[in-house]
Amino acid sequence: MRAAGHDPTATPPAQERRAASAPQQRKAAVAWRDDASLASVDFRRGILPSLQGLPVRVIAEDMGASISHGSKARSGLLVPHKRHW
Repeated sequence: MRAAGHDPTATPPAQERRAASAPQQRKAAVAWRDDASLASVDFRRGILPSLQGLPVRVIAEDMGASISHGSKARSGLLVPHKRHW
């Protein structure tokens, strides 16, 4: 779609969804406190293998993120914030 000149993330509905979720994401990031319980956990070795068998939609919903974000997390292309672990 982007190659054809259409960016689906730039549509008004997509922008509205991002704008609606941004305050919730900011509040969650501010409220999260690192208690050091994950200090010795490596995402790629300790978390990523468990994600491999889960549907992307489940990962994305649990993180409160997009399907694309969930897909990148499951594939290891993206390391999500520790509050999502």
